[in-house]
Amino acid sequence: MQPLPMHRQVGLTLVELLIGMALGLFVAGGALALFLGELQTSRRLLLEARLSHDLRVAADLLARDLRRAGHWGASTTSNASANPHGVIQLDDASSEGGFRRVQYSFDQPDNSKPLVAAFAQTDHKLTLQIGGGGRQELTDPAVLRVTQLAITPTDTHVSLAALCPAACATPDAPHTCPTLVLRRYDIVLRAQATAKPSLQREVRTTVHVRNQPWSGTCPGA
Repeated sequence: MQPLPMHRQVGLTLVELLIGMALGLFVAGGALALFLGELQTSRRLLLEARLSHDLRVAADLLARDLRRAGHWGASTTSNASANPHGVIQLDDASSEGGFRRVQYSFDQPDNSKPLVAAFAQTDHKLTLQIGGGGRQELTDPAVLRVTQLAITPTDTHVSLAALCPAACATPDAPHTCPTLVLRRYDIVLRAQATAKPSLQREVRTTVHVRNQPWSGTCPGA
């Protein structure tokens, strides 16, 4: 068999080289696309984890502090109906349901001094105001934007008439029976990632406050 002419050998070498380069570019492009996809997935998972974590921490802080509402140091030695911290104020009602602000007071456990606190949704942030100080941001707007804070109260009235030595409900005075009010607050906190608004998360929690108010008296009390 006669060897190929030199110019044909060079042509075949160039073709093989071009094919090899094309295959290399194809493989490199696939690897780059896979890398970028993994990078985007990792970034999305990181955003989801950060959003969920920060939202849960903010909701837990709100719920934990709200449980102190109504705490009165003298409740063990005084009439509970005289509790100066019995009122929990809810305002700034949301069109989506619930309230966007809650204000309450309580006696501090270390010195029994009264303290007023208020949580609110302000400019897409969850804020806390203590005493006469300014509002403190509890969420980082660079990470998340709070889109909803809904606080919904639920009161359950429990009759204590069975504890009275004599019947307290009579046709003339049916309202004198002692009644305990169990106060519950359902909290919904929703936010979206600042870097990716389509990424949204929601946290729900329930708070039962202390020092439940009561009214009414037993006959002869």
